[in-house]
Amino acid sequence: LEPTPEGAARSWTWSVFAGAWATMMVNAGTFSSGAALLSLGLSVRETLFAQSIGAVLLVIGLTLNAAAGVKYGIPFPVFARSSFGSAGAHFCTLSRGAVAVMWLSFQSWQGALGIY
Repeated sequence: LEPTPEGAARSWTWSVFAGAWATMMVNAGTFSSGAALLSLGLSVRETLFAQSIGAVLLVIGLTLNAAAGVKYGIPFPVFARSSFGSAGAHFCTLSRGAVAVMWLSFQSWQGALGIY
């Protein structure tokens, strides 16, 4: 859990940031939510607008979450200890892991539906 040294390892260019954001937005969940909005009667333009608003909210949340890691070069569990203590950091880390497992399950389910 050592900090990442300053330099090339901690510098993101706009192309790296845009690539990471694009890979987070191109997934089965995004496609299914777009299809759901279309099936609810929204036009293509309204659906794209809603998806764009969601993408902007996602990038704002991810940027705020990553601010400490970028500034100090520390991972999330280390940063959580400074705010919540050792016991609280365990809760934060476990709840973050639970959300990741649920998201993976949802993505797998959506992918299986796409194949079937």
